[in-house]
Amino acid sequence: MAETGTEFEPATDHARADRFDLSSDELALCLKIGTGREQVSLQHPLLPRLLALGVVISDPYRPGFLALASAEQVEARLRERTEYDVQRAMRRMRAIPKITHAIRQVQQRVGPEEAAAVGEVFIAGAREADDALCREVDALTHGCDVVQPGFRPPEVVARSRRHDVGALAGGGFRWRVVYDVSERGNAVLAEYVAAMVEVGAEVRTTTESFSRLILVDGRHAFFEDRGLVEDPRRGGGGGPGSGSGPGSGSGGVAVAEPRPGAWHCQSPGVVGYLATAYEQLWARSTDWTGTEVNPPHAITTPLQRSILWELEKGKDQTQVAAHFQTSRKRVQRALTDLREALGLKTLWQLGPWWSLSPERQIDHHPRTSADRAVR
Repeated sequence: MAETGTEFEPATDHARADRFDLSSDELALCLKIGTGREQVSLQHPLLPRLLALGVVISDPYRPGFLALASAEQVEARLRERTEYDVQRAMRRMRAIPKITHAIRQVQQRVGPEEAAAVGEVFIAGAREADDALCREVDALTHGCDVVQPGFRPPEVVARSRRHDVGALAGGGFRWRVVYDVSERGNAVLAEYVAAMVEVGAEVRTTTESFSRLILVDGRHAFFEDRGLVEDPRRGGGGGPGSGSGPGSGSGGVAVAEPRPGAWHCQSPGVVGYLATAYEQLWARSTDWTGTEVNPPHAITTPLQRSILWELEKGKDQTQVAAHFQTSRKRVQRALTDLREALGLKTLWQLGPWWSLSPERQIDHHPRTSADRAVR
């Protein structure tokens, strides 16, 4: 055997030697080495930990062989090492006030006007909120994470495309967007997504409900105000708390609709919470490159699936038509075509069929832990 007595004296491996108890297999190996009846391979998988603990040492009289250390030797070595670790920990404890004092000195030199904002403010008005968002996005250095619910009108998509594709191509930052699964039937948006993916964006879709959110560089969060507001278009019945009783001067009821504008939040705790929620939604969503071809075996078209996803949320055909900025007649025609292709008698039968249809997975493939590990 080529090894000399000093070549397998290892450096202390604290990761393997912090635990001082020995398993039954390790004790059996110690017994084999102690009896010396057979030579133990230096490649034995249990040997490194025994060497690190000092339980096994090189045989001073037989180069290339191992010997079992005495209990007194093991105890002395471990006590010495532990005392060294304690002394090192105490030195580090004594040094903590130094860094605390240094940081406090720096903080005292930072005036209130120079400190980073950590609060939140509501920016009233859609245009004003958009301007504030654009200022932060134009100064983007790390990445932007977005969730966009609802239908994206062609003119909005076209405006975004003119700005976003060029900015991302030369920016060198991360850009991630999550859309509602029904947007896969939006041909104009699909073209935008394909162009964005080509220059480095990552896009996914989800079947889950969510509110609009934009996270900029992990420091800024823009989100809608979903508080209760009074809508006079929805006539009230004058019930308790409705605000429509005698003398109220209003016939509306409180409904959950967003105020025009957005919250701009810079509080680290709130932004961090929203970022964590975004990561969870992102992990459960499905990749979309904008170029996916409808499977040849599919019965449904992208438009029909998009309509069914919206109907599943409880909308009626009129609301779906408004969502997609199209006519109710077009929505009804798409559903009728699907009903006839399936041989169903009524549109009501589409609901049960869709709830069990494998075609739900065409646009939505839940990501497994293995998928996430690959990415």
